[in-house]
Amino acid sequence: MSDLQNEPAIIKLIEFAKGKKSITYDEVNDFLPDSIVNSDRIDEVIGILERHNVKLEEEDIDLEIEEEKPARSERKLVYGEKESSVDDPIRLYLREIGREKLLTAEQEVILSKRMEDGENIITRVIKTSGILLPEVFKLGVRINARVDPRELELSKKEISEYLAEKRRLIQYYRE
Repeated sequence: MSDLQNEPAIIKLIEFAKGKKSITYDEVNDFLPDSIVNSDRIDEVIGILERHNVKLEEEDIDLEIEEEKPARSERKLVYGEKESSVDDPIRLYLREIGREKLLTAEQEVILSKRMEDGENIITRVIKTSGILLPEVFKLGVRINARVDPRELELSKKEISEYLAEKRRLIQYYRE
């Protein structure tokens, strides 16, 4: 048990917990590397905390503790300078994405209107440019061609792909 007390993560946890006089199980999990949290040694850690007169709680109730959480997570990232607690790429991604600000409903509406206006501008330019007229004509000829795909000696998969493409082109041509 003495080797566990000398572990740097345990020392940091005890210092943090002494300042608060109580600590949640989530905070213990956040402070300690997975090798300790996921092993039988977690009971020893709880015993060490109890010997240092630190109470373990289920959840944070105090709002001040909520405000201290970002500072605690930054400390966790600096711990050991090797980021051992953030070695899981999914956890790292979720932490990073959680820092991003989200759009409000009003901002989303404004952004979607701008995107729609941009699409309409692009569509109008393409329709009026004349560059695509020969290509559109070729597509029209392909659509209206009365070729039986079975006569082309294609496999069943190729026939189904050919017919699906033809249906898709007909749909877009009508638009």
